[in-house]
Amino acid sequence: MTFVIKKVNEVEAVHRRLPAVIEIEGEPTASNFRIFLSRQAREKIFVAGSHNPDGVSYLRRENERGGVLLGSLYYDDVDGERVTYTAITDAMPAEEAQAGSTHVEFDGTMLSKVMEEANEHIRKTGQNTRIVGWYHTHPGFGVFMSATDQNTQRQIYGTDWHVAIVFDPLRRDYGIFYGKDSLLCSGWYIFDLIAEGFPPPMKLRLRFTASQMQSRQVEEDFAQLKEALLDEFRELFDPIKDII
Repeated sequence: MTFVIKKVNEVEAVHRRLPAVIEIEGEPTASNFRIFLSRQAREKIFVAGSHNPDGVSYLRRENERGGVLLGSLYYDDVDGERVTYTAITDAMPAEEAQAGSTHVEFDGTMLSKVMEEANEHIRKTGQNTRIVGWYHTHPGFGVFMSATDQNTQRQIYGTDWHVAIVFDPLRRDYGIFYGKDSLLCSGWYIFDLIAEGFPPPMKLRLRFTASQMQSRQVEEDFAQLKEALLDEFRELFDPIKDII
């Protein structure tokens, strides 16, 4: 996956209490660095990553997709220890990126449009929000960081707190990697951004074909897709989330 944007600079963590946990994915280690992913951002990644803009199928797609992750770096004091954490509050799909079955390319013009929308959202909400990483899909290939992915992470998101989310929409699986060495995160925490006082996520805008736009069923089909995807993930992960 190729990103043509400048490196995200290091920032100072802002003090904020740890979000209330509503789910735990995997097995988080007892570390002074943690990752919190909002339920709303996860949902947007699942839906956007499974959406086929060419209209061939809603539930199967072949081209990779990606986008940027918004949030910030925070810290809190827990039992006398300082815990730093990345909170991912929103995800911004880049639907106009040129994509193939094994790659997706983000050029400067397209990324500028994405970040213009993000910056406008930040100005309106007045939140301490920034790019905290990126996400992309591996349709049918599983969850891993390729050599190209690792190079992207190293060159652009090379701080300890930057993250990358890889989602396989065909296998219905995802994982989180972090830091300049693309370390696999053993577990992370899910929180509700609205309950934590964050503003609602930006509206998800997906690109449809002309025939889809003319169809009165698009909105209904999209809602059904969203529910179907969420049901599949709940069915897959709920029975085992306490033992994995």
